[in-house]
Amino acid sequence: MKKMLQELREVSVNAILQAQDAEALESLRVKYLGKKGELTKILKQMGKLSAEERPAMGQLANQVRRAGGGHRHPPQGAERSHDGAPAQGRDARRDDARRAQ
Repeated sequence: MKKMLQELREVSVNAILQAQDAEALESLRVKYLGKKGELTKILKQMGKLSAEERPAMGQLANQVRRAGGGHRHPPQGAERSHDGAPAQGRDARRDDARRAQ
């Protein structure tokens, strides 16, 4: 499972960096982080892990989620749009992907 998560992080970050527009980024977000996405498929296997392995895999899964721009809460100091909502644009997600490398 660890190898699967690491590979997913690498592939998704590379895909994000290659995205040409916001529509492509949204498509990648759904593909990798969506309800039926790649990360969700891997996380469904966590029940098979021992209690000792779960915390480490959970941390790695969270790293994959953050690398893909899937923040549940914006990081402290994150850019905000003019209406106060977190910035969700192409540049914000690309910056997240670059930090994850």
